[in-house]
Amino acid sequence: MPVGGDIILASDLGQAATAWTPALTATTTSPTLGTGGTSTGVWWREGKLIYATARFVFGTAGVAAGTGDYRISLPVAASASIVGSGALGDAPPTGTATMRDASAIGTSQGGIAQLVSATSALLLVNAGGVVGAAAPWVWAINDRINCAFVYPID
Repeated sequence: MPVGGDIILASDLGQAATAWTPALTATTTSPTLGTGGTSTGVWWREGKLIYATARFVFGTAGVAAGTGDYRISLPVAASASIVGSGALGDAPPTGTATMRDASAIGTSQGGIAQLVSATSALLLVNAGGVVGAAAPWVWAINDRINCAFVYPID
């Protein structure tokens, strides 16, 4: 709370968190989260930066991994200055990810996010390669993907 005489800049106020529903798609056939599957997220703006989180939980039935490399939608278009050509390693990392394989107790992977367009990101597994229908494993019942992004906007 401001104290008498404090100067408050509009850029210091930021924006309250906003719920959004991120999309998990793939380069060929998008995955199906199935019955009970969820896609949730929250984002907020601080000046010219967007902070966002996304969580995908595969359901308990009707899950399909799809085919191809996965893409995650962004809540607000990123600045063209940070977007790469779509080639791996062509853009700076803009976030982190954790992934959990529910069928193998204790199996998880970390990764980083890279923007492949102004509106979507891909995930790279720390061990190498792009997260997709069969990487780092075949996605199935109760598996999870959690992401956090920070990126500039115009």
